[in-house]
Amino acid sequence: MRQPEFFIEFIEELLRDFSFNRREIVIFTGENMPMKTKNFRLLHLHESWEIKILTGGEADFYFPGKVLKFTGPVITFMAPGVIHASSAPRNGGKMFIISFESRERWSALLSESAKREVYLDTATFRLWDQLLNSPHVAFLENALKLLDFGGNLLESAVSGMLEAFFGALGEAYRKTVISHPARESRTMIEQIEQFMYRDYFNPNLTIGQIADRLNITPNHLSFLFKKETGISPRRKLVEIRLKKAFALLKNGHNIKEAAWLTGWKSEYYFSREFKRFYKYPPSKVKLSMSL
Repeated sequence: MRQPEFFIEFIEELLRDFSFNRREIVIFTGENMPMKTKNFRLLHLHESWEIKILTGGEADFYFPGKVLKFTGPVITFMAPGVIHASSAPRNGGKMFIISFESRERWSALLSESAKREVYLDTATFRLWDQLLNSPHVAFLENALKLLDFGGNLLESAVSGMLEAFFGALGEAYRKTVISHPARESRTMIEQIEQFMYRDYFNPNLTIGQIADRLNITPNHLSFLFKKETGISPRRKLVEIRLKKAFALLKNGHNIKEAAWLTGWKSEYYFSREFKRFYKYPPSKVKLSMSL
């Protein structure tokens, strides 16, 4: 099945099988989830919202010092800055993930196959906003705020808003990708960078793994990437991790946390690379921002 049809099929299944009522929705805002030093390496956070849709079966959700178990169908909304991770679904379940890391990098995948992804370009985002008469992230946040007030009437309104949210996404995708197949294709460099932005927090991420997803050899990937960008893919991954860590330091995380949450196996190596890139150590981030 080609990617456009795969994605549209998922949206149709979501709209058909989910009622979007309070029993199917869990919102994580980070409250009462303090940072700890538990060595669970795939814990991470996002700059914007992440939606995880468990269509059936079971899955574990990990937070610092806390593990929660869920049975599908359930939709979880992770607020920006929430430190989390999740297991692969069990007992026949499927998990679909939608990430809004930035307007230029949007990915969605079914957990049983890392290659089953789709990508939305700016035109799709723009049409999605037009169909909602609101920026899609703001629309989502307004729906979730209403849900906090409770009550049957408000719950019904939220269900309608979430149905409209996903329905508009499917419609925007049909019109910008299905109707214009050329937009489906991305350059190899865009695909490589998307994998990096999505999995940068995994300390075991390798260029070989990315190459395998694209069905090319690591050497060929490195050659293409350096030819187009002027730097090696490994260096690009390092820079992505450093920029993500900089944002965490700026927002109050300490050096150990910033390194841990951005895929560094060694705090010493992180600090060395940080100083090489920014020309000052990570301990000076707050000072540098005030100058």
